[in-house]
Amino acid sequence: ADVLEAPAGLTIEPRPLADIAGEGVADVIVMRDVLEHIEDDTAAVDDLRRLVRDDGTVILSVPALPSLFGFHDEQLGHHRRYT
Repeated sequence: ADVLEAPAGLTIEPRPLADIAGEGVADVIVMRDVLEHIEDDTAAVDDLRRLVRDDGTVILSVPALPSLFGFHDEQLGHHRRYT
């Protein structure tokens, strides 16, 4: 497994969203070009909603324009592009 370095006082524990316990445990969640790699994106968004506080923020970026889906996306493990 890759070793991730965290700033002092923080721990990084890569794991699937569904494996993160609790509800409303995050003030902010940032997923930058991740959602397209998750086969069940609907379940992932449900998990994001469960994990973020009611007044929290989820910031997502994803590749756009399904019509551009092609070889490059396949090589990167993308399941889709978004409208």
